[in-house]
Amino acid sequence: MLKQRLSISQRQRLSPMQIQVIRMLGYSTVEMEEIINKELEANPALEESDGDTVSDVSLDASSDTDDSEFDDDDGSAMADDIDIMEADSYYNDDNGAYSIKNNFDGQRDTMQSPVLSAEESFAENLFGQIDETSADEKTKQLARYLVSSLDENGYLTRSLANIADDLMFSMNVEVSEEQLAEALDIVRQLEPAGIGARNLQDCLLIQIGRKHSTPSTELATIILKKYFDQFTEKKYNYIKDKLSVTQNELEDAIAEITKLNPKPGSELNASKASDAASQIVPDFTVEQYNDNLYVSLNGFNYPKLSVSRAYREMLQELAASNHKDSRTQKAIDFTRQKIDQADTFIESIRQRNN
Repeated sequence: MLKQRLSISQRQRLSPMQIQVIRMLGYSTVEMEEIINKELEANPALEESDGDTVSDVSLDASSDTDDSEFDDDDGSAMADDIDIMEADSYYNDDNGAYSIKNNFDGQRDTMQSPVLSAEESFAENLFGQIDETSADEKTKQLARYLVSSLDENGYLTRSLANIADDLMFSMNVEVSEEQLAEALDIVRQLEPAGIGARNLQDCLLIQIGRKHSTPSTELATIILKKYFDQFTEKKYNYIKDKLSVTQNELEDAIAEITKLNPKPGSELNASKASDAASQIVPDFTVEQYNDNLYVSLNGFNYPKLSVSRAYREMLQELAASNHKDSRTQKAIDFTRQKIDQADTFIESIRQRNN
């Protein structure tokens, strides 16, 4: 039997801007800088400003356009809303004895974020190891030059003759290949093992040579020296027959090889690719004045953002046009949407730091 039932419920939903603010709260200072830079690239209506942040964007000129154009690409903006009860964990109204200082205050002098070095760079670490050797000063200098000549994998792929020619023509330093070979021997002794290798085979042999001698490492050394091509082609049965070893012995040797690092210079490449990876930027600063603690979000490195004046003027001109065909209407909708997105983004950052 069918029954009709009437029920009343009340749910509060978050607007797209509130959702964006909540997401921004979870980002660190470095992540926020990356997000801002990406948004600057993606939205032509958003730009860096020398003055104060602009967030009051007038859209009156295009009030005749359909508000549905502001919806997300996948449908209504409400599709991205979340229940207010699900977001309670993001908020904590009890600030206790703490107060928040706004780092986006235009009256405050712009200053760089305090940056702490997490660790010395990979190249500096190698230079420090070279300094600790007992080599003469000229050999140490040549070793440092060789470290600077390593490729992204940590290999020295150039010939010593070419390096000697470069030193002669670019630095007017005359050295022999023997002197460079002596400096290269020092580089190949550095940590991590494999630095200064000439190729992959050489890199793996350097590393396996530093391991504690066992039957497995000794067999692995033979494989790398005599059957490297067959090893890379995974012709394990061929290697087993040639060396007259059991399947278990071969597997143990291969296991030793697979533990090695084929790219010991990957840390060097990562250091060159991003200096931010080796730095610590605090997300907030706590200062004490008298008996009070003041907490300020670290936003000094953020660029000041504004909505492009050229885009606003373009929107006004398009809206004032007497001849609005389909192309003009699409241009109005696109410009209005980008301006609204820029204004929302700026306001979200402002609310995050309040």
